[in-house]
Amino acid sequence: MQKSLPKTLLRQILVECYRIAPKKNLKRGFALEIRWVRSREIKKLNQQFRKKNKATDVLSFHSDQPGILGSIVIDIETAELQATQFDHSLKRELCELYIHGVFHLLGYDHIHRDDARVMKRYERRLEKFLDRLDHQRR
Repeated sequence: MQKSLPKTLLRQILVECYRIAPKKNLKRGFALEIRWVRSREIKKLNQQFRKKNKATDVLSFHSDQPGILGSIVIDIETAELQATQFDHSLKRELCELYIHGVFHLLGYDHIHRDDARVMKRYERRLEKFLDRLDHQRR
């Protein structure tokens, strides 16, 4: 069972996110870190940085370093549960969580309803992009 995503796919998704979403103070040529963790580790991070004592599926952390967009942390165990719950593959779930994290790093959020609608619209466009990629690979 796949517990991460190929770098080429991560790059394709990142480029597409960058292409479709208006950027907020973002310059070309940046890097980001992605970590695949277990629920226990993301729960600690969620407690430390968000004061929420529970696991979550994805966290994003902005970076102050030049050329570094930030870090995305994805909980593999929660992703496995959600993939089953939403009746799609683990790969698809990991892609969707990665997309969600990238949009947070690009400056989008879902705290307020209007912002959530914008972010969801971009996520849906990326889901269609994933559908096209899947179709091309068949």
